[in-house]
Amino acid sequence: MKRKLFTLLIVKIAIMTSMASAATIDGSTITATALSPWHITQASALVATTREVGEQYMAPKWDHPSTPFTDFYTSGPNEGWVMLDLGAEYALDEIRLWNANVAHGDNGLMGWNARNISIHVAGDSAVLPSTAAGLANYFTDASWTSVFDGELAQGPGGTDLAQDQLVDPQLVLDATGNNGIRYVAIDHDSNWGGTAGPTLLGHIQIDGVRSGESEIAVISAIRTALHFVEFEVTDVGASELLPGTVSLSLD
Repeated sequence: MKRKLFTLLIVKIAIMTSMASAATIDGSTITATALSPWHITQASALVATTREVGEQYMAPKWDHPSTPFTDFYTSGPNEGWVMLDLGAEYALDEIRLWNANVAHGDNGLMGWNARNISIHVAGDSAVLPSTAAGLANYFTDASWTSVFDGELAQGPGGTDLAQDQLVDPQLVLDATGNNGIRYVAIDHDSNWGGTAGPTLLGHIQIDGVRSGESEIAVISAIRTALHFVEFEVTDVGASELLPGTVSLSLD
């Protein structure tokens, strides 16, 4: 009976503690840099969490001059980029990107939504671009890996959106397999209007597990009886367990 009990206990613990789950990286810990002749300082709004609701984003409203561009990163004319420093290396899971998704009294801004973009990732040793240089494609160095190169859906906007309406991302990118990543860069080449006006992006979320973070919970103080097992979870690592006492009834 003891052998059966302890075998069952080990199996249950192994199942419960090996389930590592990626989480959305807190945007407040991400440093954003942009190269654009227009709105360099607004890159930080791309990772602002104040308008996040789970995996949706609240549409900002633009009604110049009373409501200027404050809720989203803007860049233009074309051929600008934004680079995000995650602050540490992560094993990435998913990247979610929103186009401008701006509520407005007409559809005049829809042509400014980003169209052709590429997304690149790199680790601590990446060759970083200089904001002092002219506009160009900076992420061709071998230290960078391209994870997306294509067209970003235009998304809703204008009169089709109300202020603070929840919007789904226009791009959901499976980023698994990209480990040891510290930098995520978006290089945009055109907007939906095909003009030299501003190019707008709304928001980004990045899911991942910090490199070196234990995926196994630490369990101690195991107490057993014939039909009962209790143990303490003291360090959850990146598992789905919560700290505290876990009790199992064994039939």
